[in-house]
Parts: sequence; structure tokens; C-alpha cells
Amino acid sequence: CHYNLDNEKEVDDKYDLDDKKEPLGNNSVTKVIIPKGVQEIRKFAFYNCEKLVEVVLGEDCKKIDEYAFYNDVKLETINFENVKTVSDYAFAKCSLLDNVLFDNVNFIGKFAFAECKSLSSANLADMRRSGEGAFSDCPRLRTVILGERANISAGAFKNSAVMEIVLFCATIPDEAFYNCTQLTTVTVAGDLTYLGISAFENCTKLSSFDFMGECEYIGDNAFYNCATLAAMTLPNGTVSFGDNVFGRCSRLRTLTLNDSTSIDTVGALLFNGLDSSSLTIKVSEFNDSYVVNNGVLFSKDGTKRIWALQRKTFNN
Repeated sequence: CHYNLDNEKEVDDKYDLDDKKEPLGNNSVTKVIIPKGVQEIRKFAFYNCEKLVEVVLGEDCKKIDEYAFYNDVKLETINFENVKTVSDYAFAKCSLLDNVLFDNVNFIGKFAFAECKSLSSANLADMRRSGEGAFSDCPRLRTVILGERANISAGAFKNSAVMEIVLFCATIPDEAFYNCTQLTTVTVAGDLTYLGISAFENCTKLSSFDFMGECEYIGDNAFYNCATLAAMTLPNGTVSFGDNVFGRCSRLRTLTLNDSTSIDTVGALLFNGLDSSSLTIKVSEFNDSYVVNNGVLFSKDGTKRIWALQRKTFNN
């Protein structure tokens, strides 16, 4: 382990040795073999080991603590066969890391793999929860598989290269896929309570978004500047919208209310940047709640206007 102990550092009453560590680094270690019996790689253990290329973990290793391999810029491979927990910033800035199998990992901490610029795939079928920005700023991360019990956090894949994703979680957090400019296809397999603020903002190649269940709330700027999105069918059930949800979706031509879609509340500038000549609102023939008249969505009896398409504006 490469660190100094700062004995003057103020810590909580219930602290362990990690709380007084000040990380250093190492410029000679190229390979590390962790023997059988070691269950945990402690905080800062191999922090900034600038020549470390390969790590072999023993079969008993279950946890990798915070910053354990942070900024190991030449690290290429590590085996995760029995690891259950990868903590905050554990592999952040490991710019050559690619050959990673996440087979048994249940928890991934915040920014654990942020700025891993060579990481190309992540099979997270066993993951239960990830922290904020866990895989953010991974420009080659194209393939991601999430399991049915996976929960992600804000900015989880922000600025990554994910191309398609199937989501089973009950919430899609704020900025979860912000600026994923290679993302083309999203399937939400279950019911959502919350689709977050800017969750898919600036996903400029997003062309297919399918709600398979209900969604209670779609947040501000959720699809802002999804410039390729041409059509969307809204989820069944009661849904509310934040501000500017479809702002600058310049190719959006058709928005369809599903069989049981019910609009609760609508924020300001829902279609900012679109006008009535470019977008058509449709209602499923099985929807008994709404009717469209001259581009305006009304209640079925025509007494209540739900929304109308404004002329083109570009408010931010």
C-alpha cells in the first residue's frame, strides 16, 4: 500500500485506518497477484501505480475499496470472478482498462469506472445498484447489459458511447444517459415512477424509445435535443411532464397517446422549438379520454384543452 498517515487529520470518533491515509503512488510495480485468503483490497492500496498493467485477484477477494486502483493509467486487465463490491472511484481514470468481467458484481460505487477511456463493454446482469457517474465519461463503452434488478444512479452513463439499452428499473435518474451521442435505441421494460431531468438530453442519434409499461413523471429536458427522434408513443397510465421535455427535437413528427394514456400536468414549453406544421398528435383508437382537433389535444367531450402546439420558439 502506498500512502502516508496524517495523524493530525481530524476524523470521526468511529474511524478506521483509511480515514487518515494520504495517497502517494508507485512507478515500478507492473503486476500484482493477490493470494488466496485476502478478502478486501483496501483504500488507496494501488493508487496511482503508473506502470501497473495486470492484477490477478485471489478467489477469496470480495470487495475493492475506494480509490484502490485510481489513476492506474496503464492497467489493462483484472479478474472480477468473485468480487461483489467495487467502491467509489476504485478504477476511475484507468484509461487502458478494458478486459473486465463483471459476472458477480452486485454494487458499483460512484465514479468507480469514470474516465475509463478504453472500456468497451459491461455485462452488469448481476448488478443491483450503481453509484453516481459509475461509468461516466467512457467514450468507448458501447455495449451495456443491465439485469432485471439493476438500479442506476444519476449520471451513471453520462458521456458514454452506449448504443442501445434495455432498462428494468423503476426510476431513470437525472442525466443517466446525458450526452450519449451514439445511443439509438431505448426500451423501458417495466413501469416507471420517474424519468429524470435531462436523462436523455443531447442523445442526438436516439431514434427509438419504447415504453412497455407506465411512467408517472417525465422530467425537465428529458429528451432535449434528441435531434433524430421522429416518433414516440407515450406510456400507458397517468403521466405528468416537466418543462421543455421535447425541446429542440427537430425531427419529431408524431406523438401518439397510447390506449390508456392519461395526461395529468404539463410543464412549460413542452415542445420548445417545434411548431404545429411539423408535429402531429395522435390518439389510439382505444383511448376513450382524448380527441385531437386541428392539432390541439382536447378531452373526449371537447370541453377541456390539454395542450396545443406553440409556434417555434427557442427558449433555454
